Amino acid sequence: MKLRILDNKIRLRLERQEVATIIAGGSVGGATNFPAGERLRYRLATDNEKTSATFREGEIVILLHKPTATIWGLDETKISLDAVLPNAEGGLHRKRPASAALCCVHLT
Repeated sequence: MKLRILDNKIRLRLERQEVATIIAGGSVGGATNFPAGERLRYRLATDNEKTSATFREGEIVILLHKPTATIWGLDETKISLDAVLPNAEGGLHRKRPASAALCCVHLT
């Protein structure tokens, strides 16, 4: 999974196998290690209740609404997924881009 961040926007690019892992109930993630020993981790999984995004103890966790993620993951004509979520400044926005197997999260 590839992670891109721009201001309040988080974009995740997944391989088809990673999408399959997500819709099967698993999670995918990665980490970036910094020279002083700090580590930024990120993880994508599903939740039966809702889509959410959190940042705690150096980890970004994005949970996709499982029914929505399953429909997205099983339909190969659907190449992206998006949503809008609240944050302290008004909203976290996942936008639907036009490229392959994307989950795009924008924090606005």
